[in-house]
Amino acid sequence: MLVDQIKLFVSDLDMATIEVTARDRSIRQFGVVQVWQSNSLIEQHRFPKKDASFIVIRIAPGSYKVRLIVLDKTFLLGDYRVDRRAKRQYSDDGIPTPEFFSDKEFVEIAAGTFLQGSSEFKNASPPHEISLSAFRIRSIPVTACEYASYAAAQRYAETNDVEVCSSDNALKPANYVTWEEAKGFCTWLSDFKGQSYRLPTEAEYERAMRIARPMSKYPWGNSEFDPEKPLEPLANYREFRRGTKPDRTRIRQFPSTGGLYGSGSN
Repeated sequence: MLVDQIKLFVSDLDMATIEVTARDRSIRQFGVVQVWQSNSLIEQHRFPKKDASFIVIRIAPGSYKVRLIVLDKTFLLGDYRVDRRAKRQYSDDGIPTPEFFSDKEFVEIAAGTFLQGSSEFKNASPPHEISLSAFRIRSIPVTACEYASYAAAQRYAETNDVEVCSSDNALKPANYVTWEEAKGFCTWLSDFKGQSYRLPTEAEYERAMRIARPMSKYPWGNSEFDPEKPLEPLANYREFRRGTKPDRTRIRQFPSTGGLYGSGSN
């Protein structure tokens, strides 16, 4: 296989991202990834540097061919089609639509008893049993664009450093948000959607994170992060990809744990 992985992510801004990952040194050094549309070359990218493992290319809706050029040889990596979404969370002007923050993205956590805390961490010790009623929690984190919508509606971004919504972060979690700010988002969202939203309690959050592996150290298991295996679905943080700038990874980029995507590891 020429490349280790090629993925397509589609955001609610009707933009798509193609991510090509290659760990072979010769491909990283000499390879060029091209994106063609209707027999026309529209994008061409080299891997940033010898020790970088992946290329990110952003495209609009349409049909594309992705090719890899290595020295004098051309390889077809795949055909891709990006459709404009029928139901979008944002209008062309970037205004939230009724599809914003869909209820379909929530999962139910069953009532039950679980062991909260850990003897390995002083501030979480001792472990103790907690019983909770059933509750619903969102399967994905609040995205940067969703939080930016709240900030714009509240004119909050004018006096605070809020990340601007873009095709680059539309599929990434909101960043640098305090508890008070997150609570404010829930209040605004409740008014906007006409139903009640709140932050989970500490016990509810831990119960949700442990739902798939109740006795594990982390939501994905007990394994520590292994930098030699950059595609392992462990801590979902881009710093583990060598040669790249630290950043969040996209929601749903990794397999879910108990129906949740990256909520405890991004």
